[in-house]
Amino acid sequence: SIPLLLEEALTVAQQKQCSLTVTGHSLGGWLAQITVFVARAQYPEIHTRAITFDTPGAQPMLSQINPRINPIDLERLDNVHTGTVYRVVFEPFD
Repeated sequence: SIPLLLEEALTVAQQKQCSLTVTGHSLGGWLAQITVFVARAQYPEIHTRAITFDTPGAQPMLSQINPRINPIDLERLDNVHTGTVYRVVFEPFD
């Protein structure tokens, strides 16, 4: 079963002939990846993608549930890292 909000967004994308992008940070990024996985499994004709920030990554969990539903090629999930990661460390202060 697909969440109602996602189904509505995919219906609009299909009617308007456009793509769907889901974004999220941290846990929201993980949820964005899961959302795209479900969308691509049930609506493969609609281009969906996730843009995530500082997410733990969902591929290990997706590898476990993939055989239980309509299997899709996990490489189609575009697990490409783009951009540059910066770590900012501040000196201790009083």
